[in-house]
Parts: sequence; C-alpha cells; structure tokens
Amino acid sequence: MMMLKRKDGFSGERALVLPVAVIREMEGEPALSMLHITDIGYYPKAWNHFRERQEPISQYVLIYCTEGKGWFRAEGEKYAVEKDQYFILPAHRPHSYGAEEQDPWTIYWVHFKGKLAGEYAGNCLKPTAIRPNTCSRIGERLGLFEEIYHTLEMGYGRENLMYACSVFYHFLGSLRYVQQYRGAVKQENDEGDLVAAAIHYMKENVEKNPLKCEYFLPFVVDELLGEKKATVKVLKSMDKWYGVTYKEDKPVVVAAIQKLKDDGLYPQKLWEEK
Repeated sequence: MMMLKRKDGFSGERALVLPVAVIREMEGEPALSMLHITDIGYYPKAWNHFRERQEPISQYVLIYCTEGKGWFRAEGEKYAVEKDQYFILPAHRPHSYGAEEQDPWTIYWVHFKGKLAGEYAGNCLKPTAIRPNTCSRIGERLGLFEEIYHTLEMGYGRENLMYACSVFYHFLGSLRYVQQYRGAVKQENDEGDLVAAAIHYMKENVEKNPLKCEYFLPFVVDELLGEKKATVKVLKSMDKWYGVTYKEDKPVVVAAIQKLKDDGLYPQKLWEEK
C-alpha cells in the first residue's frame, strides 16, 4: 500500500506564510534586510510529512525536531534526524525531507533569508544535537519561537516585523551557540544538586513526553557523574522490586503482593477503605 505523502494539513499544526508584499518591504528595509522570516510553523506528530523541492527556493529552511524522527536529503546525501536535533537547508539548492513512518517527527520550522542568513546557516547541513541537560533552557528557546509566531500572527506592521526578526536572532543564536546560550543565565540550583537537576529535567521534558520522561531520569545522574558534580552510593537490598508499566504486568504484581501478605510481611489490608 502506497503511503500518502503530504506537505501540511496535520492535526494541531500552525503555520504563517508572509505575503510577498511584506517580504519585499523587509528586503528594502536596512535593518530587516539583514535577516528576516518569510514562513514559520509548527507540525506536531506529522504523519506522512514529505516535502520535495526540485526547483530551489531563495530561503534557508531551519527545522528543529523536538520529538520523533525524520530525514532530509541535500547535496546528494541523505541524513537521519532524531529528537532534539536541528538542521538548516541551504538556499538555492534542491532538497527533500520528511517524517519517519513509524515515529513521525514533531518540528518547529522557519524559512528565512537576508544578507546575514548565510552566516547563521553555515555548517548546519548535518543534524546537530541539542540534548537536554541540567542547564539546557529548552523551554525558554521554544518560548522565543512562540513570541515570534504570536507577534507575526498579530499583524505585519513594521514594529511587529522588527520585533519578530529581532527575537529570531536570539532563537537562532540559542541553536548555533548552544553552550553560550546555556551558560548565559546563572542556574538557580547549586552545582551538584541532584534533586534540583532532576526537577529541571522534568520541567524541560514532562510536557513534551509525559509517558517516557521519567524513564530518562538516570541520564541526569549520569551527566552529573561525568561532570564530577555528584557521587552516587548504591544501597544493597535482598528485596525484589515490582512495577507496573503495561497491563500485562498487573497479574504478576498482584500475585507478588498476595504472597507477601500470606508470608506475614504485609498486612492483609494495606489500607483501610473509607
């Protein structure tokens, strides 16, 4: 069965395409002509997403993947894209890109151009990882995107365009110069504070992936160990751990609890019904 390919029309998507007249106005404005947005959008869980441009466009295309997987082809090479990666496709070159069929990506994307566009897009043709860590500021980066989008959504007056494009410099910088972006704000948690680091990680990731976020908490510990900011003591126990992740796990756990009751290790009534 042939997969239905589509460039847009996804549930929950948002997109703005600036009118040609507005783009020409920005190209003639000294400040805006340096770097300006022509299209911007957000595609969540973009099933069957596919875009191919045999005829090159004059804009650079930034795609920031925050969930799922995808791919792109440019300059004769095909690249796989994963969660927490971004890339920038060069202007005036054919390209194609799309979502993986089994685990489609969620992407924030921007088409941009200007006299400085090539400077910001340089060396970004390969996927670049922006992995979450204890000072990643992912939420703030996505907040910048939302500011840009909402400002343009309110209209294309000069002040709106100036503000949106000014914030876009910051958004681009948060990707291109990620270490400087992360280090520019003093973190509230003390160095080596494992609890604060775990809380930060949950805040950054729980809304994006509430079902799996907890699973990756050990990554926080591993990072702090690697940076020599924490030590971990392993406590030995003869007890056996039980947990329920899937419905198939329930009978095993129920039987284990009943055995603990029968052996007198647990009371017959673990809690009183009210």
